[in-house]
Parts: sequence; structure tokens; C-alpha cells
Amino acid sequence: MKKIMALCGYIWAILAIAITGYGFFNISYFESIMSNQIEVSKNWTGGNIIEVKRYKNYSVIIHEQVEQGQNLFGESNFVQVDFCYELAPRVLDEQIDYNEDGIDDFKIVIDNAKQSYIFEDLSNKDLRVSKEGMLIYEHAKKIRILVSKRIEE
Repeated sequence: MKKIMALCGYIWAILAIAITGYGFFNISYFESIMSNQIEVSKNWTGGNIIEVKRYKNYSVIIHEQVEQGQNLFGESNFVQVDFCYELAPRVLDEQIDYNEDGIDDFKIVIDNAKQSYIFEDLSNKDLRVSKEGMLIYEHAKKIRILVSKRIEE
């Protein structure tokens, strides 16, 4: 019985070393499999970037429209606009064309001193700011604009 147990122990040790070596030499293969399956939701990132407007003191990043599924909870699709800066200007005033049709769809004015914003719908498309309002970060502000339907392409 002792010989059988010793033989099983040796076999287990050899298999463990072989499997560990196989995994070590094929780590790039496993890494490529794992990286393809993990994707951050567009609800967190705001969607793909379609335009970046750069100015002297700040940049405006406009994201593509993000669909939020079946809208079971009354949520609409949204467009996220990011205002990024190193030193915040007193007022950020920007007109946005989110569907790239050449006509400005809405206007956002951000007063950094009061940490407030003014939103104006220029297109009469029933656009409105999401219930989160303006998200404030150290060097950025983000606003999500709710859009009632998908852009027709």
C-alpha cells in the first residue's frame, strides 16, 4: 500500500509540474482569451467618442448616442458630453451638434464658480439633462443629455 501511495504522489507531482509549465508558456494565449470577454458597459463610459473640440484652456468631448435597452424604467437613450480642463475657466459655453447634421442641437453653459449649469434645447427634439445632472470631478465635468430616440443613419 505504501508503494501505491508513493507512486500516486510521484505521478501527482510530475503532472503538477507539467501543467504549471504548460500554463506558464501559454500565458499569452490565456490572456488574449480573457481580454476579449471583458468589456466595460457604455453606460459607464458614455459610449465611443465621436468628436473632441480643443480650446486653449479646456477640451469638450462628445460621445456617441448610447441605447439603454428596452427603456423599462423610463430611461431614454443618452449622449454624454465631457468638459476636461487643467485650470477651470470661470464659464464654459458650448453649442453641441451630437448627431453631426451640421445644426447645433443644444447649448450648455457651465458656471464653475457656482458649480451650476444652464441647458438649452436648440433643436426642439425634447432633449433634457439626465436625473444625475452634472457630474463634477477634479479636472472634468460630465453631463448626460437624454435623447428620446435613436439617430437615424
